[in-house]
Amino acid sequence: AYESSYYEIAVFDTTNGPVRCAEGCGWTELGDGQCQLGCNTTSCHNDRGDCLPGGGGGCHVDCKASWINDGYCDEACFSVACGWDGEDCGGPGCADGCREKYINDGECDPECNTAACNFDGNDCFHDAGECYTQADGSDYRGTISHTKTGHTCQK
Repeated sequence: AYESSYYEIAVFDTTNGPVRCAEGCGWTELGDGQCQLGCNTTSCHNDRGDCLPGGGGGCHVDCKASWINDGYCDEACFSVACGWDGEDCGGPGCADGCREKYINDGECDPECNTAACNFDGNDCFHDAGECYTQADGSDYRGTISHTKTGHTCQK
């Protein structure tokens, strides 16, 4: 058998975060289906292919064309640009990457924390006050962390 590999090095600065491949190019813009001129450099791999002839087209680079309508719900294809992965995920979502099963699932999902998705239902505590209903305070989501006399609150 024969195997070949291609390796690349990415740099991560633990003090300042990831090193950008080009000034003005954010990591979330790479391979998102749109050619951003700031990312159209060799160090950014021409915006992960979005700026190459035949690249882009609106669908994220991580979503392969053969995955759409293949009978399997592919997270990378669940977006407006990719046609919500055809009917594989049960129809359109309220925002890219936010599937219906993520809303009110007990976890605040960033992709669902939008007005169109009703801020992920009750998961992100948008209309939450300081007080909650559990006697032990375990469901408290407020911002107060010290008593009036300056003692740190306990769990």
